[in-house]
Amino acid sequence: MTGKRRKPQPRTPRVILACVGVVAVLGLAALIGGPLLRGGDPADPSGVPAALIADEAPGGLPLAALTTPGWPGDVIGDALDAVRDASAPRAAAPTPRPAAPARPAGLLRQVVDLINQKRAAAGCGPVSVDPRISAAAQKHSDDMASQGYFEHDAPDGRSFEDRLTAEGYPEPGGENIAKGQDDAPQVVSEWMESPSHRDNIEDCSFRTTGVGKSGGYWTQDFGR
Repeated sequence: MTGKRRKPQPRTPRVILACVGVVAVLGLAALIGGPLLRGGDPADPSGVPAALIADEAPGGLPLAALTTPGWPGDVIGDALDAVRDASAPRAAAPTPRPAAPARPAGLLRQVVDLINQKRAAAGCGPVSVDPRISAAAQKHSDDMASQGYFEHDAPDGRSFEDRLTAEGYPEPGGENIAKGQDDAPQVVSEWMESPSHRDNIEDCSFRTTGVGKSGGYWTQDFGR
C-alpha cells in the first residue's frame, strides 16, 4: 500500500504507523498512549483488540498497521505520510547535458549553397547533391593532387563524362575545376569571374551536382 493512504473503516479505523528506528517507535507509542502490538493476537492481556498488517516502505523500512478503537485514522495517517516522506530516498537531480556545439556547414556543402544562390539570381532552379557525382568529383580532385596536374582530362585520357558515367550517373552536364583557393566563397567567386565556369553555374538545364576537394584542388561536376 506504499504511497496511498488507507481510508478509516466504520467503528474500527485502521491506523498505520511507520516504525522508523527506535526513536520513531517510541515517539508514536507515546502519541497514541498505548502499547504497540506486534502479534495481532485478539487474546492479548491488555484487552485492546488489534490487528497487525505488515508492509514495506521505500528503503526497506517496516510498516505496521495497528487497529485501535477510538483513534481518528486521518490524524495518524497524516503522521504516517510525514514519516514516510522523510524516510523515502530522494532521487538525485539529473545532471544537465551540455549543449552540443553548433556544427558549421561542411566546406563542400557551402560551395553548393553558394552556387544555388548564384543560380537563383540568374533565374535558375537549385541543383541537388547526387552521391555519384560527388564521388566522381572527389576522385578527380584526389587524382590531380596525387599526380600534380590541373586539367579536366586525366593523364590516362578520361574526361569528366567518363568519370561520371563510371560512377553510374547517366547524363553528365559540365565540370568546373580550381586550384589554390582557401575557402568556398573564394572558389565560387573566381568561378563566377570566368565566363566558361559561370556558364556552367548558370545553366538552368543542370539539376544535380557534386563537389570534391583534395589539397588545393577543387572539382565541381554537374548533371542533367
